[in-house]
Amino acid sequence: MVRPGRDKIGTEGVHAEVDETYVGGRTRGEGRGTTHTVIVAGAVEVRELEKPRRKGVRQCYAGRLRLALVPSRARLALEDFVQATVEPGTTIKANDW
Repeated sequence: MVRPGRDKIGTEGVHAEVDETYVGGRTRGEGRGTTHTVIVAGAVEVRELEKPRRKGVRQCYAGRLRLALVPSRARLALEDFVQATVEPGTTIKANDW
C-alpha cells in the first residue's frame, strides 16, 4: 500500500543507493522459453548511527525504501524513477547508471 503523496527519500548528508533487478521467472507448464518477469527499481537511504556501538567503526543502517516497476533498464527509465523518489541534492550510489 502506498500513500499517493508520499515524500521523497534522502536529505543533505544522507546518501541513497539505487539498483534494479528482474523479478519473476519461468512458469511451469507454459513451455520452454516462456518467462514472466518484470523490472523492479529500488532506492534506499543509507544512514549512520549518531552514537556508534563500537569506537572507530562507522555503522550504517537502511532508512526509508522506495520500490517501483520500471518499463526497462534504459537510462531514461531509471532517471525518471530516481527523480520521482529521491530528493534533489542527495548523493546517489549505483552500480552502473
